[in-house]
Amino acid sequence: MPKRLTVGAICELALRQIGALSINESAAPGQELDVAMTLLDQIVGHHTAVNRILHLVPTTIEIPLLVDKVDYEITNTADSDEPNSGIQFPLQASFRDANGSDIPVDIISRSEYEEITTKDQSGTPTVVYIDRLNKPTMRVHPVPGGTTPNAATGTSIQLVIQAFSKDLTAARGGRQAHEMRNTWQLWMIVELAYRIGSGPVRKIPKTELDDLRRDADRYLNDLLQNENREHVGYPRVVDFREF
Repeated sequence: MPKRLTVGAICELALRQIGALSINESAAPGQELDVAMTLLDQIVGHHTAVNRILHLVPTTIEIPLLVDKVDYEITNTADSDEPNSGIQFPLQASFRDANGSDIPVDIISRSEYEEITTKDQSGTPTVVYIDRLNKPTMRVHPVPGGTTPNAATGTSIQLVIQAFSKDLTAARGGRQAHEMRNTWQLWMIVELAYRIGSGPVRKIPKTELDDLRRDADRYLNDLLQNENREHVGYPRVVDFREF
């Protein structure tokens, strides 16, 4: 398994890539390291915002439903499976009945939700709408009904989400670990070298920048094609036999 680097180590390797840190220096200057850490945090944040990243899809979140309740602030109503870094975006949802059976429900847009005329209609939820606020709220429709308002029903929404990437600038000197899988580190180093070599730390020649851009794009494409996929069992292969 590849060695797991700290955020600071990734930044120092990127600084060496553009000549801002020589082989004879044991540590990067604090100001340059801070700039590199900030840009690495932005690079990873942008990447996880535009791609589905499997290692940022945690355990399914369970949101217990209450009778006659439409709105659920996920950060307050979800169980302990909610990620500390928050919810980047939802991926899929299902309704779990009192017997433990799951029924898929659709995640709809705001315009679709606004077209629903009777938002407090009673029934088994078939759709949910989740807003894009930093502390997202989920609205269910139809709404589990009953004679006692706010009484627990024994049902829930099972929500699969992608979490935000964590803050890579949190620890002084970059001593914290990143949350990316180890095999993404080469891309992170080269992508960061391209960013900091285009002006924030050094202004390296365009030909060298172009090489970094090409390599970073190739590494990312390789990762998205294979590493960032779910791997299932391959069909069993047996020796050919002539019957």
